[in-house]
Amino acid sequence: MATVSGQSGTTQGQELVRIGQIGLHRVNLSSTLEQISRFVEEKGPHHVVTVNLQFLSTAAKNRTFAEVVNNADLVVADGMPLIWLSRLLGTPLPQRVTGHDLLHQCAALASQKGLTLFFLGATPSATEGATRRLQEMYPGLKIAGSYQGSFSPAGYGLSESDERGALDAIERCRPDFLFVALGCPKQELWIYRHRQDIQAPVCIGIGGVLDVLAGRLKRAPLWMQRMGLEWLYRLQQEPGRLWKRYLTQDLLTALKIAGSISVKRTFDLRHVWRTGGT
Repeated sequence: MATVSGQSGTTQGQELVRIGQIGLHRVNLSSTLEQISRFVEEKGPHHVVTVNLQFLSTAAKNRTFAEVVNNADLVVADGMPLIWLSRLLGTPLPQRVTGHDLLHQCAALASQKGLTLFFLGATPSATEGATRRLQEMYPGLKIAGSYQGSFSPAGYGLSESDERGALDAIERCRPDFLFVALGCPKQELWIYRHRQDIQAPVCIGIGGVLDVLAGRLKRAPLWMQRMGLEWLYRLQQEPGRLWKRYLTQDLLTALKIAGSISVKRTFDLRHVWRTGGT
């Protein structure tokens, strides 16, 4: 078992489960919210990462991305396949913690304590729809601002012309929660690159969550989420965009990691048998 170096004092030394190239904190939704509440009290910046199979696939090919995730203040499992892999390892993660659930919980906390949210990325219609939905669900919720911008041709996040605009908008609004909807790996790299500039107490990449809240996409029924079939529901809605990622990259990553775990466990059992447990 390892610990993440370079993290804040709040999570430093907390037990991790290493899956592929990424170490995940052994937390459930309740303990994650306790950590986030402490991050707000400590002020900024703190980086929270919700990891799914795409993150594992990307980390296997991109060393910089793996280091960024492993140096985040809190790294949680967003997806049942990660829970299953942790069980295969013999160090089970207690619960998946999704970006969708975290956004709702942070919005609830913000409405109760007068804290503010800021959205970076997504489309104007998704941001507006998600904002309306959240404010209906959590009366008094304050959305400090939002910024959409355009992507850079190289695919590293926002275009150069929008980098300064986004940072200026965040600095003016001084939000307590910054939610970045640029997709993996752009959102995590963007947060890491600018975290000292933005100083938001809690920064979380949320991918397409705003599209779900706005009603552009639907979230899988609860029974499909619990059975780990949420990916299949998403694939049905966006087959052209997701089939290659889900059915080749993510699936192959899961099988490769599961295979390496099985080989290691077989080797360990053989070693125990040959040495008599010494």
